[in-house]
Amino acid sequence: MPYRKYLDDYRVEEHVDAKGRTKKRAVYVGGDYILYPAISTNNKRLILALTILLWIPFIAALFPISAASQLFYVMLPFIFSAVPLFMMSGAAVSLMWEYERMTREKAEKIANRLPICSVSIAILSGIALIGLIVTALFSDKEMFTGDILFGSMSVILIAAASVIFSKCRLIKSRLAD
Repeated sequence: MPYRKYLDDYRVEEHVDAKGRTKKRAVYVGGDYILYPAISTNNKRLILALTILLWIPFIAALFPISAASQLFYVMLPFIFSAVPLFMMSGAAVSLMWEYERMTREKAEKIANRLPICSVSIAILSGIALIGLIVTALFSDKEMFTGDILFGSMSVILIAAASVIFSKCRLIKSRLAD
């Protein structure tokens, strides 16, 4: 069922099935929406590939033994970046298989989630990286090679999220002509 914001875009229709029971279903009656400016197929593929590849450094940073993994102010923002990463993955898949015209809900999800999620990933990974650097500089804890891996994976996450943001920051949804 759609969110309350999109309820006016649907109408409930009743029909009788083969067994004589009355069934209700929601039918989309809203206008057709498009994304503008149009995104080229190459940019769609790049956004999807980078989104899928973002999972590799995210997971790779979690496995090695490191001093960073013992610090909540480093790991907490990094772990929370999984939420926008998951949401951005869904939006990138929807973007790749979007149709010429789509419902308002789908168009707005794609147009809003990609830039917001990419900025969120960059910010959360950046906070984790800053925490790692501060710990390395001012703590008497011994840093491991896993910390170097964690830091490099955070940099990769920030860079890839920045590229995705640059490709989709101007996307808006609008009613098709």
